Amino acid sequence: MKNTTKALIGMGILNFLGCLDLTIVNTALPDIKQCFHVSDTQLQWCINALLLALTSTMVLVGKLGDRYGRRLMLYFGMILFGLASLGAMLASRFDV
Repeated sequence: MKNTTKALIGMGILNFLGCLDLTIVNTALPDIKQCFHVSDTQLQWCINALLLALTSTMVLVGKLGDRYGRRLMLYFGMILFGLASLGAMLASRFDV
């Protein structure tokens, strides 16, 4: 298998994980609203904060990728995403 094909498959999987993450957040919105007793406007701020953090992080990591190597930053991002997902899974076991 060519390196280009491997790269495309890897990026496709990572793109799917990003879309899956946003879908999970959208699915959790009713539970967030009920648990924290927030209005729809406040809930929209949660989505805005998520998108702001995502876009600003992409710019920062893009610059770091140019400086230290894209592959290193990709692996770092995958590990960080996995640890954050693990933390979110473990946090759901504790009721607020």
